Amino acid sequence: MPAQALPADLSADQAYKKAFDFLMATQYAQAEAWFKGFLQQHATHALADNAYYWLGETYLVQDRLDQAAITFGQGLQAFPQGNKAPANLLKLGVALERLGKPDLARSTWQKLVTDFPKAAEADKANEFLKTMANVAPADGAAAAANPQQP
Repeated sequence: MPAQALPADLSADQAYKKAFDFLMATQYAQAEAWFKGFLQQHATHALADNAYYWLGETYLVQDRLDQAAITFGQGLQAFPQGNKAPANLLKLGVALERLGKPDLARSTWQKLVTDFPKAAEADKANEFLKTMANVAPADGAAAAANPQQP
């Protein structure tokens, strides 16, 4: 869906609020269009960091995992130390895991824990990492990891 041109009479704060209201109403297509429009017109605004995160969430809840991962990554690239950086890392890991890329998910969560150890999201990342460590590998992987001695 192309970015929507936001009405000229709306301030950046009003446009962001409208996008967020659509998200809270679970009107994901509208939220997506408004967040995209917001980012197109207000890429350096203080709320742009949040807009990337919430745009990624619109994709994640719709199982548009590739687009979610891209968007969380774009938010991290644009705002590597932003207030939503820990949340973007957490959800990027979630999207990657759901895409069947556990090694990338693991490294993303480890980066979160290392770079933002005091963030609430670091606690959740640690939980995910512990869960991954406790999951037994698939039969073929287990056999390769534990070859029987002759």
